[in-house]
Amino acid sequence: MDWTQLAVCLVGPYLPRPGGVSIQTELHAQFLQAEGARVRRVDTNLPTIRRFPGVGRWLVPVLQPGAILLRLLRALPGSRVVHVHAASYWGFMPVVVAAPVARLLGHHVVVTYHGSRAEHFLGKHGWLVRRVLRAAHTVVVLSGWTQAMFQQLGIDTKVMPILVDTGRFAYRERTVFPPVILWAKGLSLRTNPLMAVRAFARVQSEMPEARLQLAGNGALLAETRRLAKETGAQVEFLGNVPFAEIHRLYDAAGVFWNTSYADNMPDNVLEASACGLPVIATRVAGVPLIVQDDKNALLVEADDDEALAQKTLAVLRDAGLAARLGHAARQNAEQYGWPAARERLAAIYAKP
Repeated sequence: MDWTQLAVCLVGPYLPRPGGVSIQTELHAQFLQAEGARVRRVDTNLPTIRRFPGVGRWLVPVLQPGAILLRLLRALPGSRVVHVHAASYWGFMPVVVAAPVARLLGHHVVVTYHGSRAEHFLGKHGWLVRRVLRAAHTVVVLSGWTQAMFQQLGIDTKVMPILVDTGRFAYRERTVFPPVILWAKGLSLRTNPLMAVRAFARVQSEMPEARLQLAGNGALLAETRRLAKETGAQVEFLGNVPFAEIHRLYDAAGVFWNTSYADNMPDNVLEASACGLPVIATRVAGVPLIVQDDKNALLVEADDDEALAQKTLAVLRDAGLAARLGHAARQNAEQYGWPAARERLAAIYAKP
């Protein structure tokens, strides 16, 4: 494909809004622009409205559909492709608004669905998803885990994994792995930060010099702080860390944890992998499809904080094991870089 001849409306949330979908939309735009494509950004976020004290979160659902439509109509002239990045529940609204309008006006419509809550969302709102996605020429999902759920709804999909900026998340050959454990996610029931605190209390009892860094905010922040206090776990709560800064945390850590109950294709696991950081994650949903136990990561069952602690101690006490996992993790992450995604995306955009 001659990327310089491509003009695409890229619809979705953009940085600095936190979240995996924002990161993916931003990276998608940056890589396309680097190829010479003309990208018209249609940001679905309303940051000014969100900041209104008390009422912001109630106003966004009312105002967002109209804002998306106006931004889309301004960006459409001269574009051939409209590519929408979306998630579950309210995160699906960009598809509801943009896909039918773009199809009606003669554009090639691509939808990428990111939702980690796919099972519940599709089970409850599959009728809506099926109807709205008739407007898409191609529906893209991140993994075979999500693809199977769409197949049950009779929706054909293409699998295209998430993008990882393997340049920003640069590999460093490590010989020393400090007892610093990094966890980076929104603090919610789904991401299960409580498991991380319980596991770290076990690690700390055997390795007092160890540290746990929790990067992120969310509904479970207060409860997670309380548990840390109750267990005596010395946890550093870092809050939301900008995407432009998070690679420094990966570089300084010795182990990365992902403790989610459900995850489609967690970008943080692959970002840590790209940096050569040993990853220990829960064996849930799409995670076993992107990392393999005892090859390029270590996997534990959901909520098994004892297993997480013991595997972490094994990695921190054995630099050879840590180095092997980190090296293999980087090799695995490279298949999610732009060079690997470039031709897949070109094929999707080239379809009439």
